[in-house]
Amino acid sequence: MPRSSDIDLLVVGKDSLDISTKLAIAKNIIEIDGKPCPLEMSAVRLSDVKPWETPGNCVFHYSEFWKDKYLEKLSNPDAECYVVDNEFPDEDVTSYIKSARVLKNTYKEHFFKI
Repeated sequence: MPRSSDIDLLVVGKDSLDISTKLAIAKNIIEIDGKPCPLEMSAVRLSDVKPWETPGNCVFHYSEFWKDKYLEKLSNPDAECYVVDNEFPDEDVTSYIKSARVLKNTYKEHFFKI
């Protein structure tokens, strides 16, 4: 497997996530991140996907880039961590949504109806 590759996950949920939920998810991801390759995860609200507006609003994001900040926040809840403390527009979410729409149109029978 190429070392430069990662697995990108897009999660669509009904609601925003509170800080304790974001940290719990990050803690679980940290335990499996890099086994066998890095994970990157972005979560969005369904209401932000339908109707779609660019750039997509991210309610949770994890990547190796933010790993140390998550670890700091997990050990010190008062530490600042932008991706935990905020929801934010994310261009990556836009590309994930576009890719998912192409895949959905190509492989309709494998997608759940929302």
